[in-house]
Amino acid sequence: MVKKAATKPTKSKSRKLTTKQRKFKAAILKIPNATQAAIKAGYSVKTAGSIGHELLKKPEIAEAIRADLKKFDIESEDVLRGISRLMSSDLRRCYAQDGQLLPIHQLPDDVAAAIAGIEVIIRHIPGTDPVEVEHVVKIKLWDKTRALEMAGKYKKLFTERVEHSGTLTLEELVAGSREPDA
Repeated sequence: MVKKAATKPTKSKSRKLTTKQRKFKAAILKIPNATQAAIKAGYSVKTAGSIGHELLKKPEIAEAIRADLKKFDIESEDVLRGISRLMSSDLRRCYAQDGQLLPIHQLPDDVAAAIAGIEVIIRHIPGTDPVEVEHVVKIKLWDKTRALEMAGKYKKLFTERVEHSGTLTLEELVAGSREPDA
């Protein structure tokens, strides 16, 4: 009779975190200090330093922290694409050929991204029979000048230079670098 070897259950990488470990994970994302995060999670002040360090070593906690950080990960290309959208935004693309404002859901993505806010005012025009209604739509765009400035800084177009002219002798340089005697 052949005996089967007993298989040891393997630990799952997606093992559930305890309540304190979840609190630690949430705290370490806000406070980049393992000791302080451990205290905030409810661990003893006396042992928080060593516990915080140990918790960061645990693979399941490290993976949970990485997963949360990935949610907030913004690539530089995304930032540049957003700046480019603001720079090239054109309010004319908010309107149809007949001059009517397009419904918000029909705006091109790059135009919609450039809009900071829309205000719609509806008023009755007094003295009209039948009553007429006037619609005023105010569209506020994000600051295009700021987007251009950020793009220029990225491309290093606005580096400030300070030019000095004149001549100094070696003796003057050395004398100027010495501290005066008190």
